[in-house]
Amino acid sequence: PGVGLSIPRRKDWIVIRKIGVGGSGEVWLIEHKTTKEQRAFKFCFDSQRLQSFKRELTLFRLLRDALGKRNDIASLYEVSVEDPPFYLESEFVETGNLAEWAQSLGGIREVPMGDRLKMFADIARAVDAAHSVGIIHKDIKPSNILIAVEGGEILPRLADFGVGQLASTSEIHRLDITQAGFTGEVALSGDSTLAGTQLYFPPEYLVGQEPSVQGDVYALGVILYQLVTGDLSKPLGSGWQRDIEDDLLRQDIERCVDMDPLRRFKSAQSLADRIMSLEERRAVARAEQARLLLSVRRRRLLIFTGVGMVILGVIAAFLGYAYLQQKELELQARETAREQRELKSQARATASDLDFRIAGKLLE
Repeated sequence: PGVGLSIPRRKDWIVIRKIGVGGSGEVWLIEHKTTKEQRAFKFCFDSQRLQSFKRELTLFRLLRDALGKRNDIASLYEVSVEDPPFYLESEFVETGNLAEWAQSLGGIREVPMGDRLKMFADIARAVDAAHSVGIIHKDIKPSNILIAVEGGEILPRLADFGVGQLASTSEIHRLDITQAGFTGEVALSGDSTLAGTQLYFPPEYLVGQEPSVQGDVYALGVILYQLVTGDLSKPLGSGWQRDIEDDLLRQDIERCVDMDPLRRFKSAQSLADRIMSLEERRAVARAEQARLLLSVRRRRLLIFTGVGMVILGVIAAFLGYAYLQQKELELQARETAREQRELKSQARATASDLDFRIAGKLLE
C-alpha cells in the first residue's frame, strides 16, 4: 500500500496514511472516494501468517452471530484471504487505541480517576462478552483497545482477536458457522500460548498451561494497575502494592493477578461489578471502620471503667481498713485511760488506808 493508491478489487477506497505496524503486517487508513467514510485495513504481506487473519474473521463471526453488533467490540467488515493483497477491513476510530489516545492528552494521568475506572469496567464487560461465547482473547493490552469519544463519553472497544482461541468448539457448531468453511481452515485451539505481549501474560502461560478465562482476567488486572498508577507502560512486579494507595483497588488487583488462577475472579463481569461498586464498597468499609472504632472505644471504656472500679474498690477497702484501725486505736485508748483511772483510784485508796494506819500507830 501507498498514499493515494486505490485498493485492488475495491477501487472506490483510497489509501490515506499508515496507522501502525503489527505482527502480521501494516495497518493503513483507507477512505471511500464518495462517502468519505474511513476504515482501517490491516494488510498481511506474508501468506504464512494468514492463519491469524482467518482466526480473527472466524472469531468475529462467532461474536457477531452470538451477540449481535456491540459498541464495545470493534466491528470487522470484510476480509481478503484468498488472493493478495490480503487484508482485514475493520472499524476506524479517529482517536486511536488506548495508548495513543492517552498520549494525545498528555498521559493517562490527565484523565480523572472516575473516568479511568468506568472505562476499565466497560473493557472488562467486553472481555466477558467474548468469554460468554467461549472466546479467549489472549492479547488484552492498551494497543488492542480502541477509544472512541462521543459527546464527551469515553467508549472503549476491544479489538484484534488475531491470537485468540476458543475454549471449545461447541458454540461454533451450535451457530452452524462450520458451513462457512472457516473451521476447516483455521486452528481455533492449540495455538501457541506465547503469542501475544508478555507484559500482560499470566505466569501459567509461561510454563505451557492452556489459555483460560482467568488468563484474560490477569491481563485485565495489569491494565487496571496501569490505569490506577497513571502509567500505561508500567510493568507489574514485586512490590507493586506500594503504588496503590486505595486498599479496595489493591485488593481487586491482587485478586486479578494471583499466581493461582483459581484464586482470581471467576469472570471479567464480576471484576467489572467490583469496580463499578467501588463507592458503595468504600461506604461499607467506612461504616465498618467506624463500627470497629466504636467497638474499640467501648472496649476501652469498659476496661477503664473496670480499672476505675477496681481502684475505687481498693481505695474504699483501704479507707475501711483505716477506719477500723482508727476505731480500734480509739477503743484501746479509752481502755487504757479507764485502766489508768482505776489504778489512780486504787492508789488513792491505798494511800488513804496507809494514812489511817499511820495515824493509828501515832495515837497508840
